[in-house]
Amino acid sequence: MKLAKIAYRNILRNRRRSILSGSAIAVATMSIVLLFGMMDGMLDDMARNEQRYNTGMIRIRNAEFDKYERLNPSHLVVQNATATAETFASYPWVTKISERINFPGRIYREDREYNVLGKGVDFEQEKEFQELEDSLIQGRFPTPGSREAVIGVKLAERMGLDLTDSTPDKITILTMKANRQQKHFTVEVVGLLAYPVGALNGTHVLIPLDTAQRLLLMNDALSEILLMVDEDVMTADEAAALLRSEQGPAFPELIIQSWLETNLIWGMMNLGKNVYNVFALFFFVLGSSVIINTTIMVIYERMGEIGTMGAMGMRGKELTRLFFLEAFFISALGALIGMVIGIVIILSIGTSGIPMGDMMDGIEGFSMSNYLYLGLSLRNTALVFVYSVAVASLSTFIPSRRAAKIEPVDALRAI
Repeated sequence: MKLAKIAYRNILRNRRRSILSGSAIAVATMSIVLLFGMMDGMLDDMARNEQRYNTGMIRIRNAEFDKYERLNPSHLVVQNATATAETFASYPWVTKISERINFPGRIYREDREYNVLGKGVDFEQEKEFQELEDSLIQGRFPTPGSREAVIGVKLAERMGLDLTDSTPDKITILTMKANRQQKHFTVEVVGLLAYPVGALNGTHVLIPLDTAQRLLLMNDALSEILLMVDEDVMTADEAAALLRSEQGPAFPELIIQSWLETNLIWGMMNLGKNVYNVFALFFFVLGSSVIINTTIMVIYERMGEIGTMGAMGMRGKELTRLFFLEAFFISALGALIGMVIGIVIILSIGTSGIPMGDMMDGIEGFSMSNYLYLGLSLRNTALVFVYSVAVASLSTFIPSRRAAKIEPVDALRAI
């Protein structure tokens, strides 16, 4: 017998039941596609922001810095920075470099205190490394060697700075010099930055690198060197391992790490993704329960049909295959519809993002943007489709086996 044709006929004959079952699978599939899209988007966004603003793909620091980081060890620096940066930038797979001086400090203004994270940077480097020009919403960048700064827009709002008038807006920063003595200096704010990461807008103050070296007695030294690498050539972990192998003996005082080695939150997010995989299984089992229930109802509703098919010679495995094929066709169509709807939603709102407001502004160390972007992984989406069809189809095995055990005489007697 052509079981596929019979299964197809049964599906069309019971449209309402088939639509109910297929809708359950479609909703479950769409939900998981969106769930994975949200998780992939969050991880991609976090990775991009972490690399741009905090660690690069490879971070090079004084080997003792991390141990005393909470104490602001401004004396633990990368010495002979010019030659050191040139050495690491000479590798052909290094695509971008950022030389930075970090100086946590405080701003005192009108009897109020503001904690800030100051950075001395080469603005020409950062325009490429951070894509900093995209974040400049007002004013201009400081000129090299000047006592000028750009600051986060939220910090400017809290301090009441207004760059539109003719009066220069100046701030005085108290921080620590390389010799561990306190230092305060005044800079003029010439530009405002609106980072995609809200937390940075309330803390960041950027001044020219050479100015920071001069004011903080850094000479030819840096807090850190950050690198971006061409991942088509090698991964960040592979690049960091190669640099440690080739340059470690020449720079024993430095520690060379990939961004994955420095970011604990990233590991927690990946763990969360694995937890989402478990949730996905429960979604599918929940959706598949509708098919189980409807299949059990079908057994009682179609007793006469089962008895007739049994009397015509259909037994055991053939009955099981028939119900399995019905569930397979319904789940395949439902999963396909749910997958397509999920993809359309991701493509519709994935690039523009879902505004999160100021939810992420106060969360330090969590490099999430103020917009939630959805990511589309064709591999994950295909796996969701296969997974949903498999779970939904296999879920009919128990009721199908039950139908197969019904004797034709008993089934016909139930008519």
